[in-house]
Amino acid sequence: MQLSQKQLQIVNHKDGALLVEAGPGSGKTRVLIERSKRGKVLALTFSNLAADEMKDRLTEDRAFEEQLDRVTAGTIHSFCLDLVQSRGNLIGLNPDMVLFESEDDRKTVLKDVFLENQKLKDFLVRQQDKNQIMQRILQLITEQKKRFVLPENCSINEPFPLIYSEYNRKLIDQNAMDFDDILFFAYRILTENPSVVHVYNSLYRYICIDEAQDLNFAQYQVIKALCGESFNNVMMVGDANQSIYGFNGSDSDFMTKSFVADFSPVVYKLNDN
Repeated sequence: MQLSQKQLQIVNHKDGALLVEAGPGSGKTRVLIERSKRGKVLALTFSNLAADEMKDRLTEDRAFEEQLDRVTAGTIHSFCLDLVQSRGNLIGLNPDMVLFESEDDRKTVLKDVFLENQKLKDFLVRQQDKNQIMQRILQLITEQKKRFVLPENCSINEPFPLIYSEYNRKLIDQNAMDFDDILFFAYRILTENPSVVHVYNSLYRYICIDEAQDLNFAQYQVIKALCGESFNNVMMVGDANQSIYGFNGSDSDFMTKSFVADFSPVVYKLNDN
């Protein structure tokens, strides 16, 4: 398949940040494959479905079979989980931490927090709908973690900071983390250990963020941390009109405004299907 003029310009862009505003079927995966010829690519997206689709598209193209090992594709969370499990010791974590991903796991931890603290137990007793208040607390914990707000820095009234702090302590006591810890722990590893950032910057020539319109605060901060102070071979691909994860804190402004302000990318528009 012959590349369009715009696709060729993107493929031939050697160094520096790129923002590709790409609609459905505009050939962004083809561009990614072609750019992999110039160096190893770390391609990150958001859902397992999208990551699997990207891998399938790469393997379907027999003309680029020899290039497959030059592309590492996966979700941002899977990349960060691997980072935490392999280098978590750098921030005091055990390498064999368990991931409490389900709501039932998180509820069990929270129940233990209330059972083991008399002050918090008394607070819960006074609540009319205990299940509802527990659910709300878990939601608030998620919201704080997605903004990288620690218990001692959150602005929510007591006893929430204490609950939040005890919840985190219980997780660590059980050598566990919840789903929202993954990005924060990865961020800490990257920002507190420049040598780790150097390893990834040396391993990959390009970082590509697919469906970038769905970035949220935590994800964008991890990407910035992964780039360190000097790496700017980042290509963000997305369509602001297709942002679908607003419930998860995503905002296309991270792609169209924050990325532009922080990386000064060359902007391309792929509109042709």
